[in-house]
Amino acid sequence: MPRLSSYGSLCMTIASRIKNEDAIAYIPEFVEIAEADLRLILLKTRYLTERTTVNTVANNCSITLSSAVARPLSASIAGNMLGRVPSSTMQCHSSYTGTPEFYGLDGVNKIRLYPMPNAVVPVEIVYIPEIEALSATNQTNWLLEKMPNAYLYGALVAAKEYMQDANYMQVVEMYKQAVAQLIDAEITTMPLIMQQINVGA
Repeated sequence: MPRLSSYGSLCMTIASRIKNEDAIAYIPEFVEIAEADLRLILLKTRYLTERTTVNTVANNCSITLSSAVARPLSASIAGNMLGRVPSSTMQCHSSYTGTPEFYGLDGVNKIRLYPMPNAVVPVEIVYIPEIEALSATNQTNWLLEKMPNAYLYGALVAAKEYMQDANYMQVVEMYKQAVAQLIDAEITTMPLIMQQINVGA
């Protein structure tokens, strides 16, 4: 079994790297900070995407998306891309129905279609996947399974106050490499977490 296969093993590994008893109570917070930073990186880069199909509801212009969807990037019906417009510009009227041609974000986990669907139609959504928060009751997620080093080094970057300078700078480099591997692209700007804590100060 991989060493970083669960939230528990991740926390234990972080504790062993920090080697500071005062920091142990803050390890869950370090993991949360890493998750927040990685979530923003994925939302900004758009390199890592998934696909899903959801069905419209006849005479209803909204579709509820799964909690696994962090942000939809595109929608299509039968291979035809729907135009994306602000939801505020779309008014749902039962007098104008048919196969949707446009979509827009509608709150946190919905999209709105126009014209209003008059039948059940499958809509393919390309989306950025959500990072489900790790916890004692949720021991793993797709990101920990795919890139445990991104979690580990992201949490260690957040633990700057409890690390020696030489070790910390090495951790920063390892985190940058993990992020680059995650999105399969060269990272030319520092991840947000590093900017916020002023690396090298």
